[in-house]
Amino acid sequence: MINEGDIVFVDYGEVPQVVHCRLVAGHVQNDIYVIVTPDHDVYEEQLSNLNPDLVGYFYGGPGLGAHPPAGVNPARVYGFGPMTAIEYQRLMLQGRTYANGLRTALGLPVLGAPAAPAAPAGAPAPAAPPTAWVAIESRGAMQRGSVVFAEGQPLPPGAVQLGDRAIIPDASGHSICLKRILVTQVGSMESKDLRTLDPIFDSQGSRRAEFADAVAKMSQEFMPGGGLQLDGPASCLGVLKGMVARGLTPVTDHERWVLTNDISKGDRSIYEMEVITRVMEAFIMIDQLNVPNLVGTELLMRRWQVIREAHRISPGAPDYSAADIVMGWSYRRGDGMRQPLAKYVAEELKDQAAIAKEARKAKEEMAAREVFLFEVLFGMLGDGRWRDLLPLPLFRPASPGSQQDSGGKNFESVSSKRNRVRREDNVSKVNEVIHAVNEMAGFTAPSKKPALKAQCAAQTVLMRSVASLPRCAERPRMREAIHELLRLSPSSEYMSEEVVRSTVHPYDPCLVSLPECGAAPCDATELIDERGRDVLERFEDTMIASDEALGSLFESQKHIKPDLDEVFQKEPSKYIAFIKDLYERGMIEFREHAKSIITPFFVTKKNGKLRLVLDCRASNQHFTPPPDIALAAGYTFGQLEVGANEVMYTAQSDVKDYFYSIGLPRGLRGYFCMPSIPIEDAKELCDLSGFGEVDRVYPCMQVVPMGWSWAMWLAQRVHQHQACIALDISPAQVLADGRPPPSMSSGEPVIIPYADNLNVCGIDSQRVQSAKDKVVQQLQSVGFRVHEEEDASAVVQALGFILDGQKGEVRPIPRKRDKLRLVLLWLSTRPKITGRALERVIGHSIHMFMLRRELLSVFRAVYDFKVAHYKKPVRLWASAAKECKWAAALLLVCKSDLRLPWCGDITVSDACLTGTAVATLHSDPSTARSVGQCREMWRFKSRDPLSRARDAVLKLDPFADVSSVKPLTTEKQDPFQINAEFQHVPESLACSDKWVTQFATRMQYSEHITLLEGRGSLQAIRHKLRTARNFGLKHLHLGDNLGMTLAYDRGRAKSIPLLMCCRRAAAYSVAANCTFTHRWLPSEWSAADGPSRRWESQAPKVKSKRMCKKVREGLCYPESKGQGIQHQVRQFIAAPSKKELRQSIQGKDEATRACKRKALAENKTLLEAAAVAPRTGEEYQHKLRLFQSFCRVQKLKLQRPKSIDHALNLFLNQSFLEGWSVAEGNKCLAAVMDWRPDVSKHQLPRSRRSLQGWKNLDPGATRPPIAWPLIALIALQMVESGHLVEAVAVLLMFVIYARPGEIFSIRRMDLVGSLALGMDWAINLHPAEELEASKVNVTNETILLNSQEVPWLGPVLACLSHLPEGPLFASTYQNVQQAWMAAQQTLGLKVKAVLHQLRHSGASWDRYKNYRDTLEVKLRGRWQADSSVRRPWLMRPCKIRQRGKILELFSGSAALSRSFFRHGFCVEAWGIEYNSLCDLSNTQTLHGLILRIKSREFDFVHLGTPCTSWSLARRDDGRGPGAVRDSDQFLYGLPHLKPKDQATVTLGNLLLEVSRAVFEACMDSGVAMSLENPASSRLWLTREIQQLLQRGARSVNGKEFGWAVEHQDGSTVSTAHVPCHSAGFSRKTADYEVGCGDKMMMWTGVFLFQLR
Repeated sequence: MINEGDIVFVDYGEVPQVVHCRLVAGHVQNDIYVIVTPDHDVYEEQLSNLNPDLVGYFYGGPGLGAHPPAGVNPARVYGFGPMTAIEYQRLMLQGRTYANGLRTALGLPVLGAPAAPAAPAGAPAPAAPPTAWVAIESRGAMQRGSVVFAEGQPLPPGAVQLGDRAIIPDASGHSICLKRILVTQVGSMESKDLRTLDPIFDSQGSRRAEFADAVAKMSQEFMPGGGLQLDGPASCLGVLKGMVARGLTPVTDHERWVLTNDISKGDRSIYEMEVITRVMEAFIMIDQLNVPNLVGTELLMRRWQVIREAHRISPGAPDYSAADIVMGWSYRRGDGMRQPLAKYVAEELKDQAAIAKEARKAKEEMAAREVFLFEVLFGMLGDGRWRDLLPLPLFRPASPGSQQDSGGKNFESVSSKRNRVRREDNVSKVNEVIHAVNEMAGFTAPSKKPALKAQCAAQTVLMRSVASLPRCAERPRMREAIHELLRLSPSSEYMSEEVVRSTVHPYDPCLVSLPECGAAPCDATELIDERGRDVLERFEDTMIASDEALGSLFESQKHIKPDLDEVFQKEPSKYIAFIKDLYERGMIEFREHAKSIITPFFVTKKNGKLRLVLDCRASNQHFTPPPDIALAAGYTFGQLEVGANEVMYTAQSDVKDYFYSIGLPRGLRGYFCMPSIPIEDAKELCDLSGFGEVDRVYPCMQVVPMGWSWAMWLAQRVHQHQACIALDISPAQVLADGRPPPSMSSGEPVIIPYADNLNVCGIDSQRVQSAKDKVVQQLQSVGFRVHEEEDASAVVQALGFILDGQKGEVRPIPRKRDKLRLVLLWLSTRPKITGRALERVIGHSIHMFMLRRELLSVFRAVYDFKVAHYKKPVRLWASAAKECKWAAALLLVCKSDLRLPWCGDITVSDACLTGTAVATLHSDPSTARSVGQCREMWRFKSRDPLSRARDAVLKLDPFADVSSVKPLTTEKQDPFQINAEFQHVPESLACSDKWVTQFATRMQYSEHITLLEGRGSLQAIRHKLRTARNFGLKHLHLGDNLGMTLAYDRGRAKSIPLLMCCRRAAAYSVAANCTFTHRWLPSEWSAADGPSRRWESQAPKVKSKRMCKKVREGLCYPESKGQGIQHQVRQFIAAPSKKELRQSIQGKDEATRACKRKALAENKTLLEAAAVAPRTGEEYQHKLRLFQSFCRVQKLKLQRPKSIDHALNLFLNQSFLEGWSVAEGNKCLAAVMDWRPDVSKHQLPRSRRSLQGWKNLDPGATRPPIAWPLIALIALQMVESGHLVEAVAVLLMFVIYARPGEIFSIRRMDLVGSLALGMDWAINLHPAEELEASKVNVTNETILLNSQEVPWLGPVLACLSHLPEGPLFASTYQNVQQAWMAAQQTLGLKVKAVLHQLRHSGASWDRYKNYRDTLEVKLRGRWQADSSVRRPWLMRPCKIRQRGKILELFSGSAALSRSFFRHGFCVEAWGIEYNSLCDLSNTQTLHGLILRIKSREFDFVHLGTPCTSWSLARRDDGRGPGAVRDSDQFLYGLPHLKPKDQATVTLGNLLLEVSRAVFEACMDSGVAMSLENPASSRLWLTREIQQLLQRGARSVNGKEFGWAVEHQDGSTVSTAHVPCHSAGFSRKTADYEVGCGDKMMMWTGVFLFQLR
């Protein structure tokens, strides 16, 4: 029987013989079928030997991949070409439609419709209920559930009907699915409610969604019936998205608003805002409503915005006058101006109001701070004389004398007029720069006072810099510059952006630049260095991505369709001609199969030619990212240094068709195959006799393709290596960004290879020319073609800049600079522009400003404008326009002077919260040069970029800090990468005794320390540039704040106040024609650290409100706060610990000890004060102050014991009502007795009785011990998370019954191993020599580490540290606490245990197991009272509840085991990732496991057999890893596999055999068992699985059943068709199976677990 989708082959008797392939699309009648031809024709045909038109008829089988019949030459078969799944479905739909039309004409039912049963004779036909066709999906205007065809209306032509389902085409060319339902059911399938979201449940089954996830699912829809029915646009969704972008929720955003705004505590707005935010959070996270579509929530968010805006404008007196307008209540409108007219007037007045408001605010702010800025920060003398460089006065040149003729009339020659115009232009440009510099420094107007000597020198420097600028031969016009740079039309009102001109150009064979015909590519492995050659030869390990990465990539269906040149798409003949041209030039070869497809396109070169570029995005997915390589950018030339009387010469060369002249290793070529061509065309070029029976072949690149992610890495290494060979130099002589430049003082040239370009720079023209010639000769000798050679010259153009060796400058190209300047001046007029267009201007400006990085501080508002209005044209902000004006002026002085000498005066600044200071060191300029040539931001490009700056500089003590112990490596560093050691500021320079303090300034306002450090650096720059002798130099400045130093070094900062400091520093540098290099040094080395702290003793300790609140709560409730707050509390109260107090009263002799002890005596005697620990005494003082304040308010007397008892009784009752704990009440009683030692406890009967009642009402909760298996599980989870040291600390607390604080004072020397006792280990707690004592004042407590659960703990502790005086654990209590809680969170424990429970847990477990008796436990736990040991959990064993034991093999992440464990089961997970003991390929391990299974130790066994080699995702389609099996003959492995693939197949076969053995053992023992694999896995086809199925196991697709575990999304589905009991599990004699998603399961046994 022939079915739909089958293939048949027919022979019509043609000569020569041609066998035609036919696809069966539908059955008509008898042997008449509707068929589809390879030409996509559809018609009916008789498919049998009875057809007289057929000479031969053959049945091929199902699917397009059917093989031709035996005896038929495949070359004679006219079959189907490749087609997509969509094309196949379209053809089948067309065929079925045609077949249904024929069947309808014959009176036959349509395909898929059930035949109606015959009515009984004589019985009337029952009336069919009325039906209608409704849509079951939403598409376009058609909504789900709407009626498409009413009763009696037929389906349109082209519709396909299968029973009560139908598919009809719509007007847009798509299809819509319909369903026939009863008319009475119309409305039951309507679309979803637009007001709600799909509910989400957490892991506990509660209805709850994360805020960010819920907002991401929201949508703004037009609600039927009038929308939101409010005036104004909807704002709810925008506000919520803003919260998500800041990482906040409504409640946390409200808390942040309260903390960051100056709002009085009694303001009613705080409570109203809290109510709104909590309601909104409940709507979104709990009720899960689509709030943008709700009117009520829109009103809430508008009220939220009204309150925010009112407090933003006036925090003290918020104005709600515009509340009615914002809320959108139409009934509140007045009878004034109508809305359209009001909107028009508001738009017209908007810009004027904004400008006036900004100008007014700027004027008010400047007037308020003018006195402070000018007189305090900028340093006026006592007599009012100004000494600072800025603000500069305008440049006013002297007027030249006029010339007169013989008649006494003034005349002016042409040359004089030309000179006058140029002079006036220069003066105008200089004053433009002066205005920009003054405004950047914070001055609104130039100085009107007489110019100082330094200011005159600065004016002269700027005039020389502007006058020396080279000018363009043709001065560009503003309109041309705008059109060329932005592609904008200035005549357009909105400045709308046109299509940006692209460099992509269609194929033109006359313009394409390719290697010459017959040119043989150079072998890359012979040209590259040794390390690069090793990478190429081992490309499968070094360059190709792993199978796991590729598998996850391709399974995620992130397929990239490469772009092909438009000419090749339209005319395939030109593509074939292009391929032939590439072959003749030696660039390609042909292959039968392709691993990945690339496509060609073309871009224009600077000479007008076309460069071939290949779209390698699909191929790049197969490769790992290439490593970094040392490269030079255009601005890197500015790092070179040239002497005052020296000229720098530059020689250049270019390698023609460089990338396509480098041969690609043969193993990599298969990844770069272009679209296939017919094999007949390829046979015209070469012999393809070795190929199989294929119709098409793939052109494969045998040269490096431009577009490959590794192409630049390979080309740069080859060029640089060949240049080093030619000149016999090391890579250190190569100029690269990220390391100091090589020196040219000796005459040795510096080379700068960049891909196919080469620049050679030096001060000796002959050596420069010789070096260039040698490199060119070397490149030509290995097969490269060099062209565009430039001999050594003083002025050249390279990498986008002009290298002027005659003047010693690197500057932008004049024409590009002038065009950019015109565009910036146009932007300063505030036109309407989009952020996208402005982004292009920013990019060009940054490219030029990189020559002087300090100029990058100009831009700030332009960045904000770009983000705010990226696509919509808006009038440019006034602040952004001002920045563009500054940038246009600074372009006139944007250059790098290579002849600037170094200044020998090195400065250092420091700041604290009370003051700043600046110091100077007079040294040799060479010293400043050696330190200043290294930029601070290069720290992150060094060999160890992640190391802390302080650790790297201060060199950690190897005898005290374990962080200094690092493994030694013998790996050779890559010379082509920037991996040199970062050069820190030398200690000899920073700690020199020749530093001189210049000045110190007291700070009057509280600011962030980083900003204060920035102000200190700015003070040093201003102070240094008060004299003209420091102009035109390179300066070195040091600072001890790394963030501030990096901001100055980068030239910009994200923080606006710090950016203002960078901007002012840039203004001073431009005015003085100098540069500053900022370097970091530790505070311990800073010479300005001491002077800056001159006023610290006079200033009170200032803490933030939040910290003061936490400290206050920490004092009141010390037990409820974390260690971090307690540390702040100790700093706040400055109380020493008991150990510190003991050490402070020790001395070498009696006199010293007496002096120290007398100093501690205050009001009480020394021994009385020592009776209470210092910190406890501080807590007593705090409680006493609270008690005394309470008595003063209540007017209670504190004289006699009776009055004290009465007052204390009232205070304790008040404390109880305020929620204090009973421990705080006991401390209050102890504080009063410490204050009045004469009052005994028996004289306070009422207070004691109140405390007893407090205990009765609030006894507090005790935490029972934890069972050892749970502790072990938590410790294993900590180790798995990377917290090994913390896990060992947990085990030690359990073994020695230690308090958490005790183990962190243990030193390595306190761990003792005894050889005499058989290598037993012991811990010595509280050593007497350290003046430590336990809680009960006992020292030298020795505890043996003889736990039977952890016998190996001693040797492990010995390996943790090797420094005798160092701590045993290189961790802190906070780290252990965080790791402990995180492990419980990962395990899903609902009741969290604390570390303090470990002390009693160890004792309880030892008693439960009878490892120790009660006396041993008491002595080991250091308990003095017997009552401490008479606790219930220490007297009787603990019970561990278990529901069953589960075994999971090949567990991987053990998700199934974790789920079983969370539901009370005992779980054992096996995975090779854990350790070698879980290796099931080991015969002994497998045998031992099977014995345990047969002993019925486990109740349920699950196998997640790896499917890496069995997956159908591995196939030879060029998109991923190749196939290693097939589904037929080579099911157990294809022949002739690579060693790596063969190992994968062998391992897969072995694990299959292991799974079979385990499954049979479970079946023989009656143990419940399941095996899981994807439904498409070839594992189900093996004979092992088939044998198991024959024995009684069953397989089923998981889509039909539910998987009985808790998934990550929190859903839990019980098994189907199985009666289960919540008590544990149910018995069933038959075998059952379960599945999930597209996975299949095999399940056998008598147990099924119910997890609900």
